[in-house]
Amino acid sequence: MSSPDCAARSIAPAFDGPAVAVVFATDANYAPYAAATIQSVIRQASPDKNYDLVLLQTALPDDDVRKLQSLAANRPNISLRFFDVSAVIADKIGRLFISAHLSPVTYYRLFAPAIFEKFAKILYLDVDLITLADVAALYETELGDNFLGAVRDFYAVKDLLARPNGSWTRQVGLRDGASYFNAGVALFNLSQMRAENFESRWFGYLQRVPKPRLHDQDILNNCCEGRVKFVDAGWNCQIWGEEINGPLSPGDLPECFLAEYEASKSAPKIIHYLSQQKPWQLPQLPSASLFWAAAADTPYYPKLLYNNLKQLNAETRKNKRAFPPLSLKLLFYRLMSLFGSPGWRMYYRDKGKKIQARQRHGW
Repeated sequence: MSSPDCAARSIAPAFDGPAVAVVFATDANYAPYAAATIQSVIRQASPDKNYDLVLLQTALPDDDVRKLQSLAANRPNISLRFFDVSAVIADKIGRLFISAHLSPVTYYRLFAPAIFEKFAKILYLDVDLITLADVAALYETELGDNFLGAVRDFYAVKDLLARPNGSWTRQVGLRDGASYFNAGVALFNLSQMRAENFESRWFGYLQRVPKPRLHDQDILNNCCEGRVKFVDAGWNCQIWGEEINGPLSPGDLPECFLAEYEASKSAPKIIHYLSQQKPWQLPQLPSASLFWAAAADTPYYPKLLYNNLKQLNAETRKNKRAFPPLSLKLLFYRLMSLFGSPGWRMYYRDKGKKIQARQRHGW
């Protein structure tokens, strides 16, 4: 496996014929979660199609590259490559607004028209989501002269419609807040973007609004308004927002949008964990199990389990609540019994039962 070329400014298609081009972006901190997302894409991939997967990054450690590359091993119809964006962003990254909880990685997608200059379109996926269907169906969506295809960000639309004259509404600059989309699942029409010099559009927006509240997502919404094809909301199901913040109600959204949101929950194709709180932090929430099931088939699974238990222990100490050692062991066994091979699941279930028996009898 060759190392990513940090001097390259673009990347060519991996296959001579048609392929589903899917792009991700990560740094070392998010590599374990990117692995779960990529694994879920590979799981759903059709053996009859080629998939050209590209991970945008800068200086990703070799160990992470090896672990991620192993996900596509022995799959001739799937290519997973790593593109170092350093040369592309070197003279521009200083002009991008970076807040405390967000890294420059989120902006990499904005450079897609130049990086993928030989591609007509790409499907961009955030690495805090899990796919439950073959993304080829979304990739094949016809975009016409629209810049991209996406799904409304229902919780953001709720806020924008509730405050039509609010500071965020004015900053984003949309004529209709109901058209605000989530950029974590986005089908980019690169040919159209290049034809209309899209990069100059979004740099122009940054000159007017140097500190957008939701960063690249606000940029894309402003620059693509009126040129977005809204796709089936199941391709960006936002049920995680409901599990974190509570359900949307009829007063929150127009009836047609609320129906769209509800329909996405009954037939999700992608679960997007839209929140600063993620499923690796809150494994007890219902849709978190989908993340953990995908993560269990990656080389990062033991590390994720360890980090989760360490976090739990730190929180209990911080709150000055004694956490009995047996209870901590029981939680660990319950987590382990959810994933892995049937034999290991049974082993940890039995261990958990013994702990429960000890707790009942006060041993």
